[in-house]
Amino acid sequence: MVITIKVAEKMIERKRSLFKRFVADSAKTTQVNVIKKFVNITITGENDERKNKAQSIDVGERARSRWRNAIHNQILLIRMEKENKKLAANISATEIRRQKLSYQDLASYTAEAAQAWDDLIGHKNNEKIDRQYLLELVRGGIPRARRGEVWQFLINQNQFRKPDTSDKQCWKETPYRTLLKRNSGHQHAILIDLGRTFPTHAHFIPRLGSGQISLFNILAAYSQLDNEVGYCQGLSFVAGVLLMHMPEEEAFQSFCHLMFELQIRSQYKPDMDAVQQQLYQLSRLLHDYHPKVYEHFNKFDVTPTLYAAPWFLTLYASQYPIGFVSRVMDMVLLEGMEVIFKVALVLIGNHANEILEKTSFESIVDYMKLELPNKVVTETDDVSMRALNMDIRQQLNLYEVEYQLLNEEMLDIRQSKEKLEKQEAVLEEVKKQMSDLKNELAESQQTVQILRGSLDEANQRNLEYEQKIEAMIKENKMLKASASSSQTDGQNTDKNWNLVPSPPTIERDMNGRRAFSLDSSVMSSEENIADL
Repeated sequence: MVITIKVAEKMIERKRSLFKRFVADSAKTTQVNVIKKFVNITITGENDERKNKAQSIDVGERARSRWRNAIHNQILLIRMEKENKKLAANISATEIRRQKLSYQDLASYTAEAAQAWDDLIGHKNNEKIDRQYLLELVRGGIPRARRGEVWQFLINQNQFRKPDTSDKQCWKETPYRTLLKRNSGHQHAILIDLGRTFPTHAHFIPRLGSGQISLFNILAAYSQLDNEVGYCQGLSFVAGVLLMHMPEEEAFQSFCHLMFELQIRSQYKPDMDAVQQQLYQLSRLLHDYHPKVYEHFNKFDVTPTLYAAPWFLTLYASQYPIGFVSRVMDMVLLEGMEVIFKVALVLIGNHANEILEKTSFESIVDYMKLELPNKVVTETDDVSMRALNMDIRQQLNLYEVEYQLLNEEMLDIRQSKEKLEKQEAVLEEVKKQMSDLKNELAESQQTVQILRGSLDEANQRNLEYEQKIEAMIKENKMLKASASSSQTDGQNTDKNWNLVPSPPTIERDMNGRRAFSLDSSVMSSEENIADL
């Protein structure tokens, strides 16, 4: 019972405390409401200012919060847009790369070689690697997807072996983007050749598409860089092969390396003397390695100029499949232009029997230009292996010297011939002058004959005149004698004596001939005689 009372008391006390708290809270609430109403109705001044400030602060905070949210959202949108662009660019780059490498790869490669290339490119790109080791890797093949990187790696290795000289560094002085801003005088020729360069390759088919524009940029920039060469047909194929395997600017740098470091540019000079030397060397090598084919070509007057010039000027790219051309480029970047000779000898040797079966000039040339390129589809690995195993450097050097000596002799012969032609021209001129003089002499002789005839006639007339004068003088003397013997009166005598003429005078005319003149008295005497 006691416990129950105590519990009841505690419950009552709790209720009282709760009630007091409720009353207090109610009072506060009522007071606040009253205060709010009072403030809204009567309070001004300081309380209003505080309320307005509080409201302003609250509104400003909300506005700033909204701005922060908007800016944050905009930043997120920009980031998302950039990521989308990167993704689209990556997709586009991937598509372009896939398009570039859409050719049939005719060469195989080993897994060991592929792994070795990955290791070299990833870790030793700035270290000099033993050339024999690189040769073995090239023999093992290069994956098509890594070919562009491997080519740049081989270019770097070539620069380690052959340090830049002053004449080779000129192409590195002007940035590629600076060259693109200049106008090339070869733009028209380049534009014409764009459509002829790899016309069946997907990357170059669209007219003025990304492939053709990049190719134009490379060729136009190079024409600004190398004024001596400018632009020449064949360069577009070399640049196009590089552009298939690497970005535009890297392709330009690799193109310049081929032209300057490997000295390919010499064969594109206006005189084309380097190409003539290469064709001579190929002819001599053909005589050494395949004498039957050499004799067969000579029999039908088939010279290397008719079939091999594009091999050197385009590195086989204008006639042969791109997969084969890419394999040739693998070897060129390692060993230089001698690879072109090696590949030519292997191709001709592999198909010597078929060549010997052709028995006319047209059939031989057609086979070399049209049929032979299709044969490499199934023998690219064999051709590359046999070419890499050949060593013709000593023979090439020998035939280069031989060509230079023959060229000097031919130059002397040409100079002698030109000198002889000049002398013959002078002789012809002298002969012409002599002929003219003979004609003038004949005319002069004819004139002299005419003048002689006229002189003879004049002399004859003078002789006749002299005879007449002598006769007249005799007659005059006779008249004088008869007059002196007659007996006439003094007047008649005086008159007759006055009629006696004076002797004629002999004078010279302008031509030195004698001319006779009679005195007027003679004429008078003649008149008198006539009267008698």
